[in-house]
Amino acid sequence: MKHIKLIIIMIFISLSQFSYAGILLGSTRVVIENGRNEGSVNVHNREDNNYLIQSWVLDKSEVPTDDIALTPPLFKLNANTSNALRIVITKDLPQDRETLYWLNVKFIPSVKKSNLDNNSLSFALNNRIKIIYRPESLSGESINQVFEKIIIQKSGNVLKIKNPTKYFINISEISINKKNIKNPGYIEPETEVSLDLPKNNKNGNLEYIFIDDLGKLNTFSVII
Repeated sequence: MKHIKLIIIMIFISLSQFSYAGILLGSTRVVIENGRNEGSVNVHNREDNNYLIQSWVLDKSEVPTDDIALTPPLFKLNANTSNALRIVITKDLPQDRETLYWLNVKFIPSVKKSNLDNNSLSFALNNRIKIIYRPESLSGESINQVFEKIIIQKSGNVLKIKNPTKYFINISEISINKKNIKNPGYIEPETEVSLDLPKNNKNGNLEYIFIDDLGKLNTFSVII
């Protein structure tokens, strides 16, 4: 019975992943820069089913905030259509460093009346991406130039990554000798993170991958 239940769960997971292949956001992050106070992201529905789209914003600590307004925050997205979600900054934000928010977009599938009495399953999918506000004072250099300023230091079994810049550094992966190290996800401006190195694998080739504004992966390596 346990094997049968496991197979059923795997089937449901695969079906849910397949059904969500056609509903997605048009970018992996939204960067608001060059003196602007608004941006947008496209919401795509490439399926034959209608969806209700619900959106909200959390601050860096994942607490609801009204620093940013979304238009429209709730709307119907018909089958095989797209719509733009407008993102507007409503408060004064720091002008000497970047500010990070989380955009949450939930896709809620419509349920046909004929299926209400059936034992059918429907899944709501939540997409979460970063909103990064970059003040005009930081428009002089690209994020790829900023990557070169990150400092990597090793002290015993600890790896220190220092970010002396005014930018959020988004990390895809960190590994030593091809073995992954726990990834903090990002480093805030003018801060550092300390990561524990594997006890039996603390020397060798360190590889770290940063994510740029377009979601492209930028790979760096250093011998430690």
